[in-house]
Amino acid sequence: MLGLLLAKEVRLLLREPTVRAALVVPFVVYATLGVVLGGAAEQVRGAAELEGLRVAVVGEGPGCALAGLVASLLSARGAEADAVCDAEPAALLAEYPVVLAVRGPADQLELEAYVRASLSEIVRGMALPLALARGLGDANVTVRGFVLLGGRLWELEELGAVFNTGLWLTYAAAVVAFPAAAIAAAVAGAEREERMLETLL
Repeated sequence: MLGLLLAKEVRLLLREPTVRAALVVPFVVYATLGVVLGGAAEQVRGAAELEGLRVAVVGEGPGCALAGLVASLLSARGAEADAVCDAEPAALLAEYPVVLAVRGPADQLELEAYVRASLSEIVRGMALPLALARGLGDANVTVRGFVLLGGRLWELEELGAVFNTGLWLTYAAAVVAFPAAAIAAAVAGAEREERMLETLL
């Protein structure tokens, strides 16, 4: 008897579109998140591979010799690095996907990394500045990152905050939507069973 009642309730609930959506949507959302996070991890791994990456290393005045040294170090890691003297780093992004501005003494380098990125490779663009700093081996390096995205030059910290906020808002919306759909389904099922609205009307 109990089994028949349960089977009846399940059939009634499954007639409701909100119930079917509540059962299917979580799998779709988590599967999508898995693909997105997997792609992000792959982009981070790709950023660590400097092989074939075109880089302009910019130095100013006496720093031109230092730019040449940094370009040589990156070339030894497989990057296609060119030393450029007295140029505006952001302007060079029209020609190079990555531009490094070099400042400071050789034993304490200060780098400004400018990366041209598309929306589909935003994670790679955010990971490249640190990957380039690591590509210089044991040198004492501090790096500031900038990403050219959508015609705007973003600071790395600012872009990271926007990216993380968007990701967590999407996740939070999904977490709120699932219980709401379940409650709506339960109310709809109860109303169909008891005909409460007809009685009230």
